Amino acid sequence: MGIIEIPLGVLLAALAAEDLKSKRIKIFPVTAAFILGIINFIVYHQPDAKSLLGGVALGGGICLLWWITGKNIGLGDGLVIALIGIYRGLKFTVICLCAAFFLAAPAALILCCLKKGKKKGKMPFIPFLFLGYGLVSFIKGGLR
Repeated sequence: MGIIEIPLGVLLAALAAEDLKSKRIKIFPVTAAFILGIINFIVYHQPDAKSLLGGVALGGGICLLWWITGKNIGLGDGLVIALIGIYRGLKFTVICLCAAFFLAAPAALILCCLKKGKKKGKMPFIPFLFLGYGLVSFIKGGLR
């Protein structure tokens, strides 16, 4: 595990708590972390440029879906995915996103079964990204 994984995990935990509380995230910490991610790439050249661009593009694609679907997907989710991509690269980000989907699906099913959720209701996704990030980091040791 590198030096960046723990601070990124702490930031994701804070963003997850904020998403759970208000279903919104503040843009400043994400923007600051994104700028630091660019500096990290310039100084340490990690991840490689192609992987970094792929990870950021994945988050950018989610942001594009936010716009196409009329805001049915959270813009913050796409920004956080891009943030993970800038630090960890495409492969890690894809696996992290898949883990988040697998963790979110049973939660959504339980909410629907308990009649707590609506068919068109919105559920915070960043907590699942945080859990997916932690799970993938722990199990795979960072996939480097």
